[in-house]
Amino acid sequence: MVTNSYWPSSQSWHRYWPSGVIALIAVIQLFFSFAVLGLHGSIVGIGLVFSCVTSISWYVMGFVCWAFFLACWISIFCVTCCNRSSVGCATYVMIKNILALVFSAVLIDFDRRFINGQLLDYTFVAIGGCTSLYNTDTNFGNILLSLAKAQLAASVIILVSSLVFIAIYIYVYIRAVNDDRGGNNENFPSSGQRPTYAMPQPNWSFKVPPPTEYQEEATHLERSIVHTVDGLQTVVCQRCGTTIDIPERTDNSLHNTVEEEDDHNDKEEDTNISQTAIPTTVEPTLININDINTNITFLWKILAFVTCIYPKRIFTNGHGTGEISNWDLTDQSGSITLVAFNLNSHIMTDKLKKNQAYEFTNLTIKSAVDIYKTLPHPFQLTCTNGTRVREIDSPFVLEQNTYNFTPLNQINSLPLNSIIDVEVRVLRDFGISTGTKNETIWSRRDIHVDQDGSHIGMTLWNEQARLVKKTMINHRIKFKNVKISWFDGTRFLVSLANTQMKVLPN
Repeated sequence: MVTNSYWPSSQSWHRYWPSGVIALIAVIQLFFSFAVLGLHGSIVGIGLVFSCVTSISWYVMGFVCWAFFLACWISIFCVTCCNRSSVGCATYVMIKNILALVFSAVLIDFDRRFINGQLLDYTFVAIGGCTSLYNTDTNFGNILLSLAKAQLAASVIILVSSLVFIAIYIYVYIRAVNDDRGGNNENFPSSGQRPTYAMPQPNWSFKVPPPTEYQEEATHLERSIVHTVDGLQTVVCQRCGTTIDIPERTDNSLHNTVEEEDDHNDKEEDTNISQTAIPTTVEPTLININDINTNITFLWKILAFVTCIYPKRIFTNGHGTGEISNWDLTDQSGSITLVAFNLNSHIMTDKLKKNQAYEFTNLTIKSAVDIYKTLPHPFQLTCTNGTRVREIDSPFVLEQNTYNFTPLNQINSLPLNSIIDVEVRVLRDFGISTGTKNETIWSRRDIHVDQDGSHIGMTLWNEQARLVKKTMINHRIKFKNVKISWFDGTRFLVSLANTQMKVLPN
């Protein structure tokens, strides 16, 4: 994604983050931190048991330093195993490594001063005064010096590993930020995200164009390059690179010759090649929403109202964090779902307003997945980087909802996840329950409905659950766009974000 932010995206961070090297640093810090613990425990034990009491501050500081080493390698393992795309987690671990670096330097200084005899000013008993309670000939002063040297070496290794981690963080940060600014970031969701009511985009690599792609008027024309050689024109498509040889035409209304005046004029005279730009002027054909299918082979457009705006959804996958937005588009023939991901989601959210009419061109048609779809239409539309949206005056009068009721006694014969309209009477109302998920408050209302002796359970969510303030028992209600779902061996109906609910007078 092209951006001026100084905070890199998760996708770019994941691309450059060397997980293997980071895991190795964690293992090294784990091993040597416990080595420091064992060595320092031995130093303290010898110093106290054999009356080699040295600096109490050195004793205490050794264990304090080990606590920071422990926290450091644990945090590195966490970011290696669970949050390899999280810039925030990596920044937190980098701060931990800075602290580990500081405290390893402190421990190194204590060990160095002890080895060089510079710590004796703070010592109660000198090393030479070490005595054994068992009258052995063992020189515990020399053992104490060897342990201090080993602890110093382990502390140096921890310090170097922390420096390496900090250097890796700085390198990855710079590369990721430059990548984002250069537009090399890939923002695509995985196919495992749910519930999104949308088909994920393919994992194509592309450079995201600036937001001016969505201006109401196109700011440029797609051009093809034509080479004329010996009476033949070779047309080269700038988008796909396809070349076509056709006889030369002299109709000046079709193209304008562009003569390049540069240092290569001599070569152009020798090869007798001229370049011609042909603007693409094919006008898209207006089609109805009900006619949309994957067999369309021509440029097309639709004129439609935005009749429903779904809540934006945030997801996290192997590529990082992204967002998905959905809308219902309606014309005189029917309705279809429009889906946009990441940058397109952000741009289209600012562009599209409910109950406003727009002209849509350059959309992708995909089959709608039954478990996610919220409309009866078997297909859905997906925004691309070339999608253009233009606000227009109302091309037609948007009629009130038209219902295509399905009897309750036919529900068991319909496919699961079918979207239907029903008119029912409420027999039981089990009340409203609320909760939170992903920092969003939800409301749920379970009811039991009847129609001509056929019974079925039904779950209303959010707006539909809160529409009737009092009990719903004996209310006659019309529902448009409810889904046939299944749980624990029983079919039931569930409301969607675009479900329309109307309470009828008794």
